[in-house]
Amino acid sequence: MKKGWTTTQLVATGALAALGILASLPGTLTAALTGSSFIGAGVNSIEIGISYSLVALIFKKFGAVTLWTFIFGVLAVPLPIMGPPGFFVKIPDAGFWGILSEAVYFI
Repeated sequence: MKKGWTTTQLVATGALAALGILASLPGTLTAALTGSSFIGAGVNSIEIGISYSLVALIFKKFGAVTLWTFIFGVLAVPLPIMGPPGFFVKIPDAGFWGILSEAVYFI
């Protein structure tokens, strides 16, 4: 049996990242309507927390959550998720949190 990544797993990781972006949009909309980023961050932190553990439990491979967060960060660049739109620091920030969450999960 192969231990590497299959094309299906890579596509599924990307699809879960896109689904995570779609699930984060209500929190972004809430922040835009209320003018307070605190409310939107609360909604998004619940969704992101669920997604981190979901991806780790689905793939059970080291690197899955990091790849998911990296794709999530790339997709979030033009959106007001994880900071202002166009803020390219989102990508390494998301990757850092992916590595950290995987380390905690696999310990």
